[in-house]
Amino acid sequence: MTYLALALLVAVPVILGAAAAASGRRLGHLLAALAAAGVAGGTLAARPGLALTIASTPLALSQIARLELVFIAALSLCLLAYHYLAGRDSPLPVLLPPVLAAIAAGRLFGGQLLVAASFLQLAALLASLLMIAEQPDWQASVAGASYLILSALGGTALLFAFVLANLQRLNPGGQVTVSAVVAVLGVGLALQWGVAPLHFWLPGAVERAGPAAASLAIGVLGPATLGLLLQALAAQPQLVSDERLTSFLTYGGLFTAAFGAVAALAPAKLRRTLGYVLVADMGFVLLGLAWYTRIGTAAAAIHLAHRCLVALILICAAAEFERDDRGETECAAPYMWTVLLAGSVTLLGVPPLSGFAADWAVYQALSLMDWRLALILALSTLLCLATVLATLGRLHRHYPRPWRRPRPAEVWLMALAVLAGLWGLIPGPIVGTVYQAVSALPFLRPF
Repeated sequence: MTYLALALLVAVPVILGAAAAASGRRLGHLLAALAAAGVAGGTLAARPGLALTIASTPLALSQIARLELVFIAALSLCLLAYHYLAGRDSPLPVLLPPVLAAIAAGRLFGGQLLVAASFLQLAALLASLLMIAEQPDWQASVAGASYLILSALGGTALLFAFVLANLQRLNPGGQVTVSAVVAVLGVGLALQWGVAPLHFWLPGAVERAGPAAASLAIGVLGPATLGLLLQALAAQPQLVSDERLTSFLTYGGLFTAAFGAVAALAPAKLRRTLGYVLVADMGFVLLGLAWYTRIGTAAAAIHLAHRCLVALILICAAAEFERDDRGETECAAPYMWTVLLAGSVTLLGVPPLSGFAADWAVYQALSLMDWRLALILALSTLLCLATVLATLGRLHRHYPRPWRRPRPAEVWLMALAVLAGLWGLIPGPIVGTVYQAVSALPFLRPF
């Protein structure tokens, strides 16, 4: 870690975010993009494992934290590009840079989990403010308030869990047990991720909130929460030794996958159905993490990254699709319906698309432990696939030719859909890089 990397990770995004608030729309988006690029540059400039000590506080980035920040910065650039091309005027360029700075600052503090959790809570607060302000609609305000309350409760639970973990480590035979720490930690993670049965904010955000805020909450803060969890387990290894955390992740993942698949069957608007599909898909991440193996953790990280990219595509494509339905465009065209179809099938792992590569790594990790877990997960995925295809089938209609020229935002989303669908054709470099990063985590087992 160097002073230049520290400035690019924290100081520059905050300054550029403040400058974006006083700038016009085009310049504001440019400054926010520069902030995201600065976070990526600072991450690459920071040497893994080399600490920078400031006021007796060591600041460093682990290998998995570097991958996390680079991915978050890249996803933020994709979101900013859509936001600009779609002509949206929400305060995303102002709020996104400090969100990135808060997440990066949390990763720098390593074993100081209370500080890291506080920065994550700050990022969630900024995302909830965007969710409330993005659309002049009372339903969006309700979704934002729901996310604000539940994420605040989740952040408080995480802080309390880390306090309890410190007490338990200092006094192993005392009143604070590992089971109590795991229970509180599990509640905090479930609230932050939208894991069933504490999933309430996620379907509401996808259905009611604006596309930028919903994509930020799912696509940026989701990986940040995973990074905090890995950071916590590395700093508090006694949590890994308790089988209750494994049970929580295993049964929580199965219940989340099954609940989301069944809830998606209920008649609802497309965006709400997609919200429950995203709830069910979180089961892959939980089950990949459950057994503390290198292959399982790498699979969970890859699947979460793929989920975040596809979630951005689906949420934004659904918003553009609704523009056609409301008659806000000159003529309806099948572009966004096709993107929704392509995004759904790649999210749910239809081969040979990239979702299958992301899912297969989780299936492989589960099959080494218990093949029945992989079977239940596969059945829930098939149910979600059938539900989404049926929902999109009802929304399909005849589009008169010649089709209109696609809007710039639609072209961008189609390009992202191609990327999301085809990266899995050459998964080796990605899997190898992530596996190498998670192998540096001391609490993981080889298999």
